[in-house]
Amino acid sequence: MSDKLGLALSGACALLISCASPSTPGRFFLDRAHQSYDAGDLERALFYSESALQQQPFEPDPEEVSLHLEVLRKLERNEEAAAFAEFSARYASGEATDEVDTVPTRNECKELARKRSKTTRLIREYGDLPVRREFEIGVLAASYEIDTEGRPIHIRVIRAKHPASAWLIIDSIAESKIWKSRLARTSEPFPIAHCAYWDEAIPQKIFIPPRMMR
Repeated sequence: MSDKLGLALSGACALLISCASPSTPGRFFLDRAHQSYDAGDLERALFYSESALQQQPFEPDPEEVSLHLEVLRKLERNEEAAAFAEFSARYASGEATDEVDTVPTRNECKELARKRSKTTRLIREYGDLPVRREFEIGVLAASYEIDTEGRPIHIRVIRAKHPASAWLIIDSIAESKIWKSRLARTSEPFPIAHCAYWDEAIPQKIFIPPRMMR
């Protein structure tokens, strides 16, 4: 091998993360999230922080969690940020977050859902789950309330395997579509309590927005 060829190959290798040093599966996405955040492209940064969290979901890098929170707060998605921060802190402390015995319980959530279907069912449709790759999701459950403006508030994840799964239900609830006509007619005092308990959360598809492929 000539000296010039050797130098060229060394230079090319230096441009590749894998040649530079070993990295975790989520490092690429985390780096892209940082780059997008620094460039002011917050939606892209959120996409990449979601992707990073889903690489090794049971062992999230604290930097992945902190950047995800930073992006959410910059986007002024404060309800979601508060819910994700609260769950992530519990998970990091070693709390068992995927227990059958929840407060409210599964039956209480189901009963509340039945009650809402007959009276004040304000949720027309939950938002799509932001799944960026295949990973173990598990059972998802959260309590929340609907305020006078039809916004989900006080979201609290009561069951999820890890922060990546917890974020799915937080985002889905936050992006829910509300029956505005029912909201205007309701006589129940606000905020109105709701609970979501999904025994099997199945995304319609793994969705990657075209602009994120650039």
